[in-house]
Amino acid sequence: MQRTALPRRTFLMLSTATATLALAGCVGDFPAPGASATPGSEDSKLLAFFSRSFTRELDDSPEFLTFIGQKKRNSEWNDYSEEFMEKSHRDTAADTDFMRTKIDRNALSPAMRVSYDIFLFRNEQRLANFPFRFHNYDVSHFGGPHQGIPNLLINQHRIDNEADAEAYIARINATPKLMKQTTDVMKTAKTR
Repeated sequence: MQRTALPRRTFLMLSTATATLALAGCVGDFPAPGASATPGSEDSKLLAFFSRSFTRELDDSPEFLTFIGQKKRNSEWNDYSEEFMEKSHRDTAADTDFMRTKIDRNALSPAMRVSYDIFLFRNEQRLANFPFRFHNYDVSHFGGPHQGIPNLLINQHRIDNEADAEAYIARINATPKLMKQTTDVMKTAKTR
């Protein structure tokens, strides 16, 4: 079996999703949904926040939606523009602020404290790394859109009906925009 490296952005998306999903793994003693935390408790408030944050990030990533088998926004690519990077940074800052100001860590159950700490650490790392967002290799022999585009279309984009085929064609037609966003970011990086 031939092993291929994941494109950097795909790796980061998967890492983020894994970390977010692992939050639930850190809390292995959850009772059934609806019974895990009393309404109004810090645990239930944190779980609701995790759900909102994860759903927002998922909705912002058509490629990851496709990767996990959802057909929502399957005619689109992720937004790789500098504006979207800034939006993601603002979302991360807002999430971090919410956790620090609206969640009382000491009122959380021990298991939820672990989830809180992991999520906060992840967000603090994102915030600390933001000034260095142009210090990456967006295109290299290890990955980039030139590999990610065909990989996603061939391996992930299922075609079960005519709408799926139309979405596939729409994605192909949208590749120039994706490539332009990538090259625009690379040009910006060159000047910094």
